[in-house]
Amino acid sequence: MPSALLPARDVRLPPPQALGQGQGQGPATRAPHHHEHEHEHEHEHDDDSDSHSHSHSHSHHSGESHSSHSSYARRHAPPDAPPPPTSTTPPTLAALSVVLLLLLLHAGGLALFTRGFLLTRRQLDGVRAAGCAGGLGLESYVPPVPLFEGQEGGLEKGWSALSKEECALPGSVTYDRAIILIVDALRYDFLAPLALNSSTEWQPHPNQHGHLTSPAQLVQRHPGYGFLSHFYADPPTTTLQRIKGLTTGTLPTFVDASANFGGGQRIEEDNWIEQLRRAKNGSGDVVFGGDDTWMGLFPAAFDKATPFDSFNVHDLDTVDEGVRRVLAPYLSGKKKGEQVESWSLLLMHTLGLDHAGHRFSSTHPSVKRKLGETDVLVRQIVDALAPEPSAASDGKETPRTLFVLMGDHGMDPQGDHGGDAELEVGAGLFVWSSGRPGGFPGPSSSSSSSTPASEPHPDVSNLLARDWGSSQAELVSPPRVPFSPLGDPSITHRSVAQVDLVPSLSLLLGLPIPFNSLGTVIPELFAQAEFDSPSSPVADPGRDVLLRALRMNAHQIRKYLRAYSSGSDGGGGGGDDDTAPRRGGALGSALEDELEDLWQSARRADAHFA
Repeated sequence: MPSALLPARDVRLPPPQALGQGQGQGPATRAPHHHEHEHEHEHEHDDDSDSHSHSHSHSHHSGESHSSHSSYARRHAPPDAPPPPTSTTPPTLAALSVVLLLLLLHAGGLALFTRGFLLTRRQLDGVRAAGCAGGLGLESYVPPVPLFEGQEGGLEKGWSALSKEECALPGSVTYDRAIILIVDALRYDFLAPLALNSSTEWQPHPNQHGHLTSPAQLVQRHPGYGFLSHFYADPPTTTLQRIKGLTTGTLPTFVDASANFGGGQRIEEDNWIEQLRRAKNGSGDVVFGGDDTWMGLFPAAFDKATPFDSFNVHDLDTVDEGVRRVLAPYLSGKKKGEQVESWSLLLMHTLGLDHAGHRFSSTHPSVKRKLGETDVLVRQIVDALAPEPSAASDGKETPRTLFVLMGDHGMDPQGDHGGDAELEVGAGLFVWSSGRPGGFPGPSSSSSSSTPASEPHPDVSNLLARDWGSSQAELVSPPRVPFSPLGDPSITHRSVAQVDLVPSLSLLLGLPIPFNSLGTVIPELFAQAEFDSPSSPVADPGRDVLLRALRMNAHQIRKYLRAYSSGSDGGGGGGDDDTAPRRGGALGSALEDELEDLWQSARRADAHFA
């Protein structure tokens, strides 16, 4: 058979070098001899045997041609020749590739998880103190917004002038000092008035309800001096995160919850405690007693501190008894027969109620005992505070004092907390005014009626109806929520976010609102107050404390959002001359456009209100 008819794979030759070295001949003479031998072998067969040989040869070359040549090449290859390349991947390299791929996928998943679920927040170091003109006797101060109305760019000029003038309320409507009592895990229904519930099916729990009754009774008997509310705690509802929120007005991130068990770092953000220290400048002590978590967050903020271990949940009484011992001389005014030094803040944090819930449950008799002890302490504090300012025997006026009782979070039926369940975020708030002109509004909390959630506070409604129209009143209606432990869900209760206490407390103490605060002032704490300035009529827009508080609050939040969007620390002054809108910052153009529109609407509304 001619060689041209052979399959292509049958005429492949072994490497010439291998043939030459194996036979001692050159490659040029060995290859033709091999082909001649094959052709002679084919011509020696007859037709039948040729057909048989062709069939056999075709089968032989189809299945074994390549292996025969490879075997021949290996037999005649030199001893030091490298092994032929293989097409398979070594098992070790394949395993390493799989492990590397899994590691990359794992790292990518963690990155997406931390950037999505475990959100982080950028901290700004701005301080609302420098350049603030608040508290300088501006009792008859008239906001400049109406003065510029009608002029070209009048709103911009008016608000720019306002931001330069003040960022805190004047002394005639503020307090000289404050007592803050934090009862860890004080749930709202533990101090809420039970007379609200009209359902015959619901019955109060004997170990939870009817034992801390002083707040509700005080609000009912003295409606101008007390305020009671549901106090919403932003999750995670751990003590350390709640302390941060109650002092800086910021919202926590979930990843911060782990710090509750390892000790928190010092708070560097602007907060009302540091603001108070700067404002008093040594004229009144800042005193602390209770949960030692505060010392990790504010190691140098207190003139006198008595911390107690916070993680011994088997001890229900040591911390509470220590708090009562610290408070006693300041309430009586004497310590070991001597006059107590002046003070500006008494900050106390008890733990007995929280430990009772953790150790037993929220329905255990020990909860009843701790609530009863708290009720006695509240009565002692209120009795020690004069309801109205009066001249002492030495002719000095009694300091005006603000008393705040609150829970940092609630507790679930098992006595635990940390999540976002209704019972965990539902803390309680009670504010009592001693000697403040005008006091607080009357029956504005849930202690007096089951006001529908859509009905706004009467003073807020009157403010909106002044020139803007009562149809807009529902836009700023203070929120009201049902609370399941109190039974009937149709009955709603006034609800305040914990971050809202920060701007309210700051302004009531004559301080600027902390720079990073996201809260809004609680209108009930400002609605009926008036400036003590007989030179100005009551109708003077400058005498409206609520409106002034809202203006300063709006300025502070906008300044923070603009600083956060631009990536700057915000500075420390009270003013913000840059009235032009900023677009395309870190918040995103769509959100910034929406915020700018809301800001312009607020300025137009303010011009109408004033």
